[in-house]
Amino acid sequence: MKTGLMTWFTHHNYGTALQLAALSGQIKALGHEVTLINYNPRPLPVDKADYTFADYLSGRAKGLLNRLKNFHKRTNSYYYFPEGREEKFNAFINEHVSLSPEANTLPELEDAAENFDVVICGSDQIWSPLCFDSHYYLDFVHDKSRKIAYAPSIKPEHAKTALMKQEIIRLAKDFEHISVREENSAKTLSEWLNKDVKAVLDPALLLTPDEWEKNIAPSVSNYTHSGGAFGLHARSQRSSLGRNL
Repeated sequence: MKTGLMTWFTHHNYGTALQLAALSGQIKALGHEVTLINYNPRPLPVDKADYTFADYLSGRAKGLLNRLKNFHKRTNSYYYFPEGREEKFNAFINEHVSLSPEANTLPELEDAAENFDVVICGSDQIWSPLCFDSHYYLDFVHDKSRKIAYAPSIKPEHAKTALMKQEIIRLAKDFEHISVREENSAKTLSEWLNKDVKAVLDPALLLTPDEWEKNIAPSVSNYTHSGGAFGLHARSQRSSLGRNL
């Protein structure tokens, strides 16, 4: 089965890269082809008028503070080498998954979707109301039976306006197979959509420690692991993903 994957990959951080590698790897392990949809996000608020100026300033201030904190951590870390960092992230992504031709507009995304039997969105915070982008709800796939949501993070409490909530409900209702990453998000969405929404593991936790060890250079890792209960939980979640594909 040809599978399209819609998730973040242009944000070069470890969490984003690892969840992408893990989810694409698990799809392949189930015997399916997987292609990452080459979309560069440009999120826009549903309605700017619904947000106060104080909300805007608060969001900008928090974003700036987080960037300053991350910069401080990186520049003061013995292990951080800025030279070639972007190239290394790109190489890691290209090693684990192939990319589709670039698709940024709705018609381009619709054309891209025609190449796949199913399209999966997830995980990361692609459904967050704080950076809302309807394309990550697969609004360009017009057959709900071909749409799967696996572990996107949403945090519905961040949907501060009625319009935002209505838009999330409208888009999420168009999925036959839907799961999210947090228990409270699953509970809220179940109420909003009047259907059972499951909470599942982040894709990075679908792999056992031994499986992750294969991706780590021997010079970096000095640890040994066993699957144990963690491995059993990961296998049960992988079975759940497989039933939806």
